[in-house]
Amino acid sequence: MTVHALLVVLVGAASVIASQFPLNSISGFATYDTGLLNQVDDIRTLSTNGYTTFTHPIHPHYSVRIKQNGAESCDNSVKSYTGYIDIEARHLFFSFFESRNDPSKDDVVLWTNGGPCRIQSENSTVYNPYSWNEKANIFFIDQPIGVGFSYAEYGEAVSTSEEGAKDISAFVRIFFDSFSQFKGRRFHLSGESYGGRYIPTFGAQIADDNKKAVKEGLEPINLVSLIIGESTSSSNMIPRCEALLQKSCGDIYDEMDCRAAVSFCGDEFTEPFRKTGRNIYDVSKDCEGDIRETLCYPITKTITNYLNQPEVRTQLGVDPVVGNYSSCANKVSRAFNIAHDEYAVHAEYYVAELLERDIKVLIYVGTYDMICNWVGNERFTLNLKWTGQKQFVSQKLRDWTIDGRSVGKTRAYGGLTFATVEGAGHMVPYDKPVEALTLVSRWMDDEEL
Repeated sequence: MTVHALLVVLVGAASVIASQFPLNSISGFATYDTGLLNQVDDIRTLSTNGYTTFTHPIHPHYSVRIKQNGAESCDNSVKSYTGYIDIEARHLFFSFFESRNDPSKDDVVLWTNGGPCRIQSENSTVYNPYSWNEKANIFFIDQPIGVGFSYAEYGEAVSTSEEGAKDISAFVRIFFDSFSQFKGRRFHLSGESYGGRYIPTFGAQIADDNKKAVKEGLEPINLVSLIIGESTSSSNMIPRCEALLQKSCGDIYDEMDCRAAVSFCGDEFTEPFRKTGRNIYDVSKDCEGDIRETLCYPITKTITNYLNQPEVRTQLGVDPVVGNYSSCANKVSRAFNIAHDEYAVHAEYYVAELLERDIKVLIYVGTYDMICNWVGNERFTLNLKWTGQKQFVSQKLRDWTIDGRSVGKTRAYGGLTFATVEGAGHMVPYDKPVEALTLVSRWMDDEEL
């Protein structure tokens, strides 16, 4: 669990080593009758007493049930909603908070690593003045299946980012086509840590599905950017590991050799640091508590206890069948590890291809983060193979400022921007909320940092 949020999901501590291959979208659309869509002009007409269910003819195995939250919401300044994306026996939990600024016009953001509120005790939440819904309408989603309040029946699950991408793409299509007030609105995919694997994959799936949607007479999802914090970075920062992973997990896939390479590279890089007792997510601090239980942040237990209170779960609309909330879904982590999800497909391929499709990409990172550090993230951006690579590399790092105060470094060209946030660890919105909100606000306004 990241500690800056109400609804938090971590599949596991992300490595700084990642290598990935291209996505070939296999979602198929069938010709359909537009009259079969159940559309709502105003999302605020949804009931607070029960769910309203939405379906889409081109995604017959998917449905979305959603209800409006009551006055007990942690952010009473806006309307908020919770619900589930139902994929037969699989169920993804989400919440949606309207923008505090202008919900009728502001962009829509999907974020995979938290929610709009802060939890400081086991009994209450605290209003977060720096939540990103200061600037945008925003989804917070517990994915993949099996994390947070998401669950599956009959042992069903997903074990790769590509499988999860199909669920996200279908959900986005159902939402925008069901609620006409948001149709055509600028849309951003965002996440941190393992989001460096998820978000490019989701973007590629949506972009591919957009092509099919246009052929069926549908309006494409207006995906304009990816916002990725503390991304899992390129393996070529460690040449020996790069060679091992390429040989065993890339050129010729050998499950045993690939698993050995992954284990060796992870241990060689992270274990020496862990033995120092420092916080691998923030090198300026000691690790507090057992990292397996607290992720070095004791407040993790407080958040877990809060989210397991029956009245809180009822307020959020959590299905009764869901077991106790856990900050880390070890079963899901193991499934993704067995599938070698982090190493099976090159995220840089997705990022480069999306840049070529004029979808912007922001990669930001805290300077105190070790597990997904700024050195690896910068090299990831410098090594991206796209038509703007030469011009991007030629740009010098410069300060970006708030009220004349330097808060980090940035490099940008075309649709690609890299930025550091000085003094932040792995969870930038938690450590530096003002800087994080300023960063994404300027990004969504198409302003230079």
